[in-house]
Amino acid sequence: MKKNSCTFAWVIAWIFLMAAGLALYGAVSELCRTLAIKQNWSRAEGTITNVTTFASSSSGRHRGGRSLFYLPHVAFTASDGRRYEVKGHAGEQKRPRRSSSYYCGQKVTVLYPPGNPQKAIIHSRAELYSLSLTFFVFGLAAGAFGGAIFFSMSEHPRVRACRHNILDKS
Repeated sequence: MKKNSCTFAWVIAWIFLMAAGLALYGAVSELCRTLAIKQNWSRAEGTITNVTTFASSSSGRHRGGRSLFYLPHVAFTASDGRRYEVKGHAGEQKRPRRSSSYYCGQKVTVLYPPGNPQKAIIHSRAELYSLSLTFFVFGLAAGAFGGAIFFSMSEHPRVRACRHNILDKS
């Protein structure tokens, strides 16, 4: 193996491992933010007034490669006595032979920062934990890929010799 390809592989491995570290840091930070929201934000009971449907053209398996997602619109009255409406950010995917768990008239809990009900979110697992979970999964995947490159490189005899040559020159 040539020295340049050895160095390139090590750089790629370290880039993936650093990306994994950053993604896992992001997952923990987002989880801490979510726990602070659940603890410190005001709660209100809301009612789903509308459920919008949108089709994702990603690699879904339903409806010819499209997945259907449902986003609830919730109306609630804040502690200031005014009525607000919030649209969910994390939709629920409809699975075959199953209707959406969101329906008009359904009662749900809404969380909002004290004094700022316009920034309300719906109290649901999807709404609260989806970003943290996304960071976590990306971090695990990047760590596994970077780790696989790292450990496969360190086991190869030519790579070990290449690594010693690089380290001896520094």
